[in-house]
Amino acid sequence: MQGILRVAAAVPHLYLGNVDKNVEAHLEKIAEAKEKHASLVVFPELSLTGATCGDLFRQQTLMGSVWHGIKALAENMPDGITAVVGAPVEWRGRLFNCGVIVSRDTIHGAVPKMY
Repeated sequence: MQGILRVAAAVPHLYLGNVDKNVEAHLEKIAEAKEKHASLVVFPELSLTGATCGDLFRQQTLMGSVWHGIKALAENMPDGITAVVGAPVEWRGRLFNCGVIVSRDTIHGAVPKMY
């Protein structure tokens, strides 16, 4: 299927503030998308934490879990598929709602929400 990109939209079960469980749920959806021959799977915003964490977004424990979770996703991604996961990202003292792009063993980058 040269020239065709199959994209999957996935909505995993959310465990509010539990990044490790959310990573497991993401990996299940990624495996399902891979079985259906998708090359890219896109998740909702803040899908690694949930959007209602409030003040917890400023806690080092949660933010450390987010980066650990993103690295774990990259390390466990199957070959041949890329994911865009929603995560809070702190950069230069500011907090951003980002889509983080990961594939096998690679974190490609993060794109902040614009609107």
